[in-house]
Amino acid sequence: MGDGGADPGVAGWVAPSASDLYNRVFHPNQRKSRGLPTMDAGRSGPINLTDEGQNAWYIIHEATHRFAGTLDYPYSARDMELQEEDGNAATDALVPEGAAEREATMLGKRALRDPATYSGANDGSNRQPDWYAMGRRALMNADSYAQFILIATGYRAPRVRRRRPVTVAWWTAGGAGRRARSRR
Repeated sequence: MGDGGADPGVAGWVAPSASDLYNRVFHPNQRKSRGLPTMDAGRSGPINLTDEGQNAWYIIHEATHRFAGTLDYPYSARDMELQEEDGNAATDALVPEGAAEREATMLGKRALRDPATYSGANDGSNRQPDWYAMGRRALMNADSYAQFILIATGYRAPRVRRRRPVTVAWWTAGGAGRRARSRR
């Protein structure tokens, strides 16, 4: 383990396959594309983790690169969102006035966006816009799988804006009456 000579901030990596290298050179804007890349057989070689990468998130993330050929579309906004929630909770305890407005602003940034607004930027400054505009790219994104698996196994998940219940009208079996029910 250790840092393996990795750049600062790098938690793990898997050596790229020949097709991955080809795409990086000849299709540098692939991550900005609306189409999904073809499924690569995965990257070659071992999964390398630095000391920072010694946790379930990075193991899952790098394993999906290695065995499923996933890419890094946007990195997850999860950690940033959890910090934002903790910060808002501390602020709300000190200054309860405006708590509802802060909550609405926070959750308003966590709404699905049109995939056409996806920029392909993968910097650490503001991951939310691309994370919520990923669309079908989420199916090939390593962090999508890491976030799904950890949340499914009980890790804390960022809260998201809830949709309003949808009222669905349906006819009773005999067609004699109409009833409505709510679905979430």
